Amino acid sequence: MAKYLKHYWKNGGSWLTTSNVVGQTHPESDYAGLGVKIWMHDSDGVDVCLSEVPDSTAISTITVGSKNAVIELTETQFNSVKTPLDEESVLRQAAMEAEMSGDTDTAATKNTAADAKATEAQNALNAL
Repeated sequence: MAKYLKHYWKNGGSWLTTSNVVGQTHPESDYAGLGVKIWMHDSDGVDVCLSEVPDSTAISTITVGSKNAVIELTETQFNSVKTPLDEESVLRQAAMEAEMSGDTDTAATKNTAADAKATEAQNALNAL
């Protein structure tokens, strides 16, 4: 089993909840066994990740300003972002294959559906 968390990157020990910087790093030293699964941007365009850690790794909510720099997620919350992203990927592949075969109508339909899945994932992330 694994536990899930949403976290921002760090730089020099500080959580980066308001900007992206050169040299930002994942908080691997804070969370043993950290495995980043999803890397997106929050509603302010700041890099944020959804990751897994072993059950034995402790996760405490860390708040910086108005944002949670780290928060534990349920599997359902994690999948609310992961599932539409996975579906988007399948749709993008289908669109590319349709485009390569000359079926531009199907490609357009698949890309539109993929865009909707990307929006669904972003909205789910923003809600966490």
